[in-house]
Amino acid sequence: MPKEFQTLKERRILFSSLVPGLIKRAEEMGYHPAIAFVKRCQECPIGLKNSLHKDCCAIDIDLYKDGEYITDGEAHRPIGAFWESLHPQCRWGGRFKDGNHYELT
Repeated sequence: MPKEFQTLKERRILFSSLVPGLIKRAEEMGYHPAIAFVKRCQECPIGLKNSLHKDCCAIDIDLYKDGEYITDGEAHRPIGAFWESLHPQCRWGGRFKDGNHYELT
């Protein structure tokens, strides 16, 4: 079983190494993924106070298929399941009504 990472540095490094596989999986499923992540500063009032985006351990990925933006978060379910299989700390946002959100807790 993979070790749990304790430091932010370790989590950021792991997260960065896992995201390309997530994007590749979406492409293999016929989607054109687009990163929608915007790094939010620690003092920024936008988003949740403890958002993992602020720690650079979360990403939002939009999906396109046949030139159309996919708004249904359920389209992310198989990709989210893949993400969660990569490491015990990987969480898919569809579990809390944010289908295009992927994070490492």
